[in-house]
This record gives sequence, C-alpha cells and structure tokens, in this order.
Amino acid sequence: MRYTKHKGNGMSGAGRGDRPQTPAEVALRMLFLKHVRNWSYETREREVRGNVVYRSFCRIGTEKVPDAKTLVRLGQAIGADTVRELHDRIVSAPWAIRWRLASRS
Repeated sequence: MRYTKHKGNGMSGAGRGDRPQTPAEVALRMLFLKHVRNWSYETREREVRGNVVYRSFCRIGTEKVPDAKTLVRLGQAIGADTVRELHDRIVSAPWAIRWRLASRS
C-alpha cells in the first residue's frame, strides 16, 4: 500500500513539496503495538523498522516507518483512552478468548 500525498497549505514546510500522509490503519496498529509492548515512541519506531513481522502487522510493507514525532502527534490526536479502548476490545474479542484458552493446553 502506498501512502497518499497530502498537499501542504503553503504556510509551513516551504520548499519541501508534498509530504506522505500516514494511513489511519497504520497509525492505529502502530499505536496498538506500542501500547501492548509498553514501548516508548522511539523504541516502537526502531523495533518496527527492523522487524518484518511488526511491519506486516502494521501494514507498512516496504514503505518508510512513520517516525516517533509523527506517532506522538497522531497519538495525541487519537487520545490514549481511544488506544486503550481499542486494546480492550481486541483482547476481549471471542476469538482472542478461544486463542488464550487453546494456548494454555
């Protein structure tokens, strides 16, 4: 998946042209991974950049990993409560309960 381009308003970043926009799915998956692993934003960036499984989970593929500063801004926009609620919903999903029960045997 290619990141889409977002045209700036001309007020900031003069001379840089278009900047890549982080897709919502990528941002949510990266924030979820950060929350689950209890990583800092910098650790999350390093780990996802160097791990094929994390890149696949986050739907990044061969694209550039969003940097820590970008995820800080997106995390603030989304809010810690939203990320926590997303985590709780995923963990309490019926398939997650079956998976946890199966992994105990």
